Amino acid sequence: MIYKHLKCRSTIRLTLEYILRENKEHGHKMQHLIFLHGSSISPSPLSHDKDGRVICVDVDDLVNEFEFQSCLYNGASKCGQVYDHSILSLAPEDKPLSPQQWGRAARILQRALGFEFKDTLWAGGIHLENQAVHLHLASCRVTNDGKLVSMHDNYVRAQKACRAIEKEFGLKVVPSSDEELGEEDMNRHVHAKEILRDKSREINDMGVRKKIRRIIGQTFKCDEPKNIKQFVEALGRKGVDVRAREGSVGEVMGVSYRIKSLKDRWYSGSNVSSLHATWGSLLRKDRKDLDYSAERDNPSIGLAPVFKIRVKVTKSKLARIRRLRINAIVREINREPWIDFTFCRSAHDANIAKIIAAIMDILSMLFGKKRALYEEAVQQMQYAEQVKVIDADYLAKSKTIHESEITAVYNVDDIQKCAQAIDRDTQVWRREIGPDGMEGLHPNHEYSYESRGII
Repeated sequence: MIYKHLKCRSTIRLTLEYILRENKEHGHKMQHLIFLHGSSISPSPLSHDKDGRVICVDVDDLVNEFEFQSCLYNGASKCGQVYDHSILSLAPEDKPLSPQQWGRAARILQRALGFEFKDTLWAGGIHLENQAVHLHLASCRVTNDGKLVSMHDNYVRAQKACRAIEKEFGLKVVPSSDEELGEEDMNRHVHAKEILRDKSREINDMGVRKKIRRIIGQTFKCDEPKNIKQFVEALGRKGVDVRAREGSVGEVMGVSYRIKSLKDRWYSGSNVSSLHATWGSLLRKDRKDLDYSAERDNPSIGLAPVFKIRVKVTKSKLARIRRLRINAIVREINREPWIDFTFCRSAHDANIAKIIAAIMDILSMLFGKKRALYEEAVQQMQYAEQVKVIDADYLAKSKTIHESEITAVYNVDDIQKCAQAIDRDTQVWRREIGPDGMEGLHPNHEYSYESRGII
């Protein structure tokens, strides 16, 4: 038994007409259609002639019943996506089911998804096409007491229902694409050309996703990664690239995968495997339980290191922060609220941080400054379209023994050339004769420098 969930809608008429009317794009005809009442009390929208052929479809009464059910909603959410549409299909090798058996299968699935027969409204249509016999189900998420049926983990619950249906009716067990791969699948040799491209040499998306799923399964079984960096490096050795999608405050929003030989084709984690390849499933303790640290793992997933400060706050202060809508991430550690403040709030800022880090390394090498200046500088710098590296007041901690008379502009696209230019331009005053008569920078004296307009 195969389950497929389609997009929820804010209107029900289009869904019912798609299910019950003849549709060339869908590929079904009214003569091969049986209406399934489900929990609805409306009369069948199908009218038949004396020979039993469908001659007319009128969904008005059914639409009114669904819309009346949706009006019972008394919650605060205003998303409006209260109508659900799902499909239940037989495998090609399965024996046909009777309408009564289809009704029983629908009840098992709907109960698992939270659509109780006595508390919710749903109906459907059985399509008896020879090639793919399947059942469409239209459901209203609003219950009789005005609450919404939760869609959380609906795919996992649906897979359990499919296994129950297969067992009850003796159908072929169809493994979910998101279930763990068995030992036989792990060791199965699959030629890349056969799985990645079809006969017309076009990319076979389904084959590519299946290959990525198998490689991920092999990685967790053989490499046993403990954190995101180890996971990404293990996939890279097997020919799979990983990249992350960043949110507005530097947090990771999702992850995508690609086969290295297919450079322009990325697949989101949810398309590869909603149970084992999404960002959330990689971190969840009841799934893959990978450890994540932005400072350690971000470079491996294509993001810049995120510099954060974590501050413990009281519940009253937390309420005030939320009321003022301060741009910060709230985390709960040991049942206590903490605020994460980040200094890289966009991709532009992250690139600037990389440039600053490279420049500070060069200057530290040339002038003997401690690397602690780098971390302090990153916290104090202000990002703008023209990058101003460091405030002059910040570096004026030691006595200035040289006042710059020439403003130099350096291009940091090539770090090596930038370092050579800085070394060349400062060579004259770095070879000054010190108070002890020695040439060059004396260890008992402090020297400072000022960088302006580095772009």
